[in-house]
Amino acid sequence: MSETEGSVCMRNAATRRAGTLARHLVIKDEATGKQVNVKVSEGNTFKASDLKPLGVRSYDPGYTNTAAVKSSISYIDGGKGILRYRGYPIEELAEGASFLDVAHLVLYGELPNQKQSAEWESLIMQNSVIPKGVENAIAALPHNAHPMSALVVGFSSLGAFFPQAHTA
Repeated sequence: MSETEGSVCMRNAATRRAGTLARHLVIKDEATGKQVNVKVSEGNTFKASDLKPLGVRSYDPGYTNTAAVKSSISYIDGGKGILRYRGYPIEELAEGASFLDVAHLVLYGELPNQKQSAEWESLIMQNSVIPKGVENAIAALPHNAHPMSALVVGFSSLGAFFPQAHTA
């Protein structure tokens, strides 16, 4: 088998649709002649499953060029030193927002105003008291228990005290 046999050739293509530039890749397997048109998203990604019709899979050791998930909550570009939550640069949040305000941003999609921030803090504080039963469960562990074991016991116990709890 030659070096190029069985290789997948990629050609970038762009087409105009309804006044916007829609981007896709034409991926052709030179060994079989099969090809697929793969849509490229705004974040310059495509679904690895789009390669399935070619009978090939992508392999990315160390996940150096793989996006594990699309997220409206965070954006990370480690190579460029970019970290954003809901569009806000982390530097801006670190300088001007409290931990609880950032938690509100992550959960609800917006930074709280002053009134919302006060209400949010009050709600968090009302629900931050650790039940005595949770303290007792953790205290019942051997004094040299691994911290992760204590964390698991603590969170599992909390579930028994707050079965109605739900995420935002």
